[in-house]
Amino acid sequence: MGKQLGYNERKFIEKQVKRKVKKSEIARVLGVSHTTVGREVNNEKNWEWERVGKKVIKRYSAKKAQSNYENNKMRCGAKYKFIQDSKWLEYI
Repeated sequence: MGKQLGYNERKFIEKQVKRKVKKSEIARVLGVSHTTVGREVNNEKNWEWERVGKKVIKRYSAKKAQSNYENNKMRCGAKYKFIQDSKWLEYI
């Protein structure tokens, strides 16, 4: 399995995307696959929307991306049946 992106790497991606650097170049510097950077940037959940005059601009947000990652990480994994069993909780 590949390496997970951390907040500092996401912040680097955010800065480079603003500078319009190619995703493949960003990936090379970070030492990850270009598809990793592409998925990160293209994931709509990682965007912030900003109104500039009459236009609405979408921007990649490292802070929002990290928050989404942390929320998803907390929700993954096996759910223990004994925790859901009310008799077990009464025993404790």
